[in-house]
Amino acid sequence: MTWPDKLRIGQIGMAHSHAADKVPFLRRHPDVDYVGVFEPDDAIWDAFRTKPVYDGVRRLTEDEVLGDPTVEGVFVETMPIENLAWARRALLAGKHILVDKAPSPSLEVLRDVLALAEARGHHVQMGYQFRYAPAFQFVLDWATSGRLGRIFQVRASLPTSQRVYSRWYPHASQVPGGTMYELGCHMIDLVVAILGRPDRVTPVLRADYREFSQPPFPDNTIAVLEYDGALAIVDSSVPHVNAAPLRHFGVHGTRGSVVLEPMEPPRLRLCLDEPRAGYLAGWQEVSIADRPRFAGDVEDFVAVVKGERQPRYSFAHDLLAHETLLRACSAR
Repeated sequence: MTWPDKLRIGQIGMAHSHAADKVPFLRRHPDVDYVGVFEPDDAIWDAFRTKPVYDGVRRLTEDEVLGDPTVEGVFVETMPIENLAWARRALLAGKHILVDKAPSPSLEVLRDVLALAEARGHHVQMGYQFRYAPAFQFVLDWATSGRLGRIFQVRASLPTSQRVYSRWYPHASQVPGGTMYELGCHMIDLVVAILGRPDRVTPVLRADYREFSQPPFPDNTIAVLEYDGALAIVDSSVPHVNAAPLRHFGVHGTRGSVVLEPMEPPRLRLCLDEPRAGYLAGWQEVSIADRPRFAGDVEDFVAVVKGERQPRYSFAHDLLAHETLLRACSAR
C-alpha cells in the first residue's frame, strides 16, 4: 500500500494516565496528521480539555474517528477496564491501534483482540512506556545477547509518590493487583522480554497506605518470578514522598551486571568480568541519551503502520507479558 504524506491518527478517550502525554508527539510528528479526540464522556472531556496539550484539538464523534476511512490509526486511551472494548471496535473499523497499558484485567479478552488483529492484518501496539527508551534498549540488548553471561537475577522497582497515588486511585482501584497492575506492568513487560515465562509467580499484595484508599487496594506490592536458574523481583509501592530517584532496573549475570537507577533521567552503570564490546572490566558509567517518554512509541507506531519496520514486540510476547502480570496480581 502507498501511504499519503501523513498518517491520519485519531484518539479515543482522555482518561488514561498517559493519554495527554502522547498528544504532543502526535501533533508534531512530521508524518502524522492528528485529527482529534473522541471522548464519549462529557465530564472527562471537561476535565481534560483545558490541558495545554489539547489546545485547539477538535472533539470528534465516534463516527469521525471510526467511520472515516482516511483515519488509519487510533490511540485507545480510555480507562484501563474499557480499553479493549474500544480496541475491538477500532479493529472492526479497519484501524491500526495503540492500546495503552495495561490492556485488560482479562487475558482471554486480550487474546481475542489480538487474534482479531492478526486475522485482519492490523498492527496492535501496547503502551508500555519504557519499551523504546534508549537506556532500556541498552539494558535489553546486553541482557539478551549473552554478553552478561547467564542471567541469574533481575531486580525491578517502580514506585510512585503520594500525590500521584491520590490522582489515579479511582481507576487503579478497579483492577486486580492495585499498583502492581498499574505500574508493575511496565517492569514485568521487560522481565518477560529477558527471561520469558516464569515457572512460578509469588505475589505479596499489601494495602498499607490508607489515607486515600476507601476501600483499600494493594499499594505496597512485590512479585517474585522464579525461573530455572534465575529470579526476578518486581516491586511497586505508592506511599513515597519522592519516588522518581528510587526507580531501578538491574540485570545480573555470571559475567556482569547492568543497572539503571534512576530511570529518568537515566543513570546507567555496567560491570564486566573482563573488557568486552568497547567497555572496561569492573564498574563504569555508560553515557546514554535521555529521550522524552512516548516519542519512541509514536515513532515506532507510525513506522510499523507505514511498513518501514517490523514490530519490536510480537503478539505472543504481549500475551505472555499480560499473563505474567495477572499472575503477579493474583488474578490467574
